[in-house]
Amino acid sequence: MDRFDAMQAFARVVRESDGTYALGPSLWRLGNLFRHTGDMGDLIRPQLAHLVEQTQETASFFIRLGNQRMCLYRLNSPKPARHHLEEGALLPINRGATGRVLLAFSGEEGEFYDDIRAKGYAFSKGERDPDVAAIALPVLDLHGVMRGAISVSALITRLTNDKVEPIVELLKASCDALCDTLPG
Repeated sequence: MDRFDAMQAFARVVRESDGTYALGPSLWRLGNLFRHTGDMGDLIRPQLAHLVEQTQETASFFIRLGNQRMCLYRLNSPKPARHHLEEGALLPINRGATGRVLLAFSGEEGEFYDDIRAKGYAFSKGERDPDVAAIALPVLDLHGVMRGAISVSALITRLTNDKVEPIVELLKASCDALCDTLPG
């Protein structure tokens, strides 16, 4: 049984009459299950909207998927020149502020990650993309379990060192609000 046969057996894909493959109905069912059991969007999106309103930059929420990170929710900056992300985008976990936070607060060892844990946030400039800077903090639930990382990202020329602390404070307020509302 090849991989397409296996995916067809579980209705992950269906074979069309012309021989091409399309996504199958079980993926729709899985998506609906996720929305009802794991979707935090109703809680996170208002925080992202507040961050974008306050900073005029892109705000995102990432989760760890093994050795990658996924942009689960985002709201792009209203500015025409901006850091643009798509929900569902997979990025390397070992570069960029959100990846570094996800690693640090998942127990990654080393002085670099100890420093992130001590500060409570990561700030990256041009690490994944030479034109982008980002600040990220871990989002913890009431039990202290990391649920993901929330960030503000912008063109590197706009996210300058003098803006780090004010944005960190905004992100901390969002993390606190989410901690009080996320299911444990």
